[in-house]
Amino acid sequence: MFVYSKAGKSKIIHFNNCGYAKRIKVENRGYFHTLKEARMKGYHLCTKSDPLYIDYCRNRDAIEKICRDNNITCKYSEGRILIVSQDSEWIIVTENMHKRTIYHRNLFFWKRNDESEFPGFHVQCTRSEDYATIEKCLEFILEHDRFRMENEIVYFDDRKHSSPAQKGTKRWKKEEKMRRRIERRKETERVKMLLSMISEENSKHNMLMAR
Repeated sequence: MFVYSKAGKSKIIHFNNCGYAKRIKVENRGYFHTLKEARMKGYHLCTKSDPLYIDYCRNRDAIEKICRDNNITCKYSEGRILIVSQDSEWIIVTENMHKRTIYHRNLFFWKRNDESEFPGFHVQCTRSEDYATIEKCLEFILEHDRFRMENEIVYFDDRKHSSPAQKGTKRWKKEEKMRRRIERRKETERVKMLLSMISEENSKHNMLMAR
């Protein structure tokens, strides 16, 4: 159960045991059963209550290091973590004290995506306990992106036609754009691998020269 003030204009909610929740007069208290229900109404957890924000502040140095090392951005905003990598966008939200849900930006049409609380995103997975930390979520996201770069992606489309798209049509242009995007990902990965090999060889050479 989550508490908010019916008297105030702020769209902030609290866990029952939050100190700010206890300050709200009984007659002014409103309730939500779930955080998803509250978010759909435009509410977000106060920073004192939000375990996602507490985790973000407590482990900020480690989170920022992961972001620097992998060329991604990660920031906290109104009860959610917003992540942008080279090829994808993500949202992490709190469901309760020990559970997080990770949303991923849609790359194709799927009817169930229309039911998402974040337009344009779908639920990728839900993390609990030790895997619910922001660092663990970032590890999952990076592994997901690596897999997508290394493997051909079969896109499911509820509107997909059995016949191939005709050149010049919107569907053909969309498929071509996706194909080029996949090729760019593969090329990026090949360049990274090559640079890594060169760096490793240079390190070995420097070590031999220093002897």
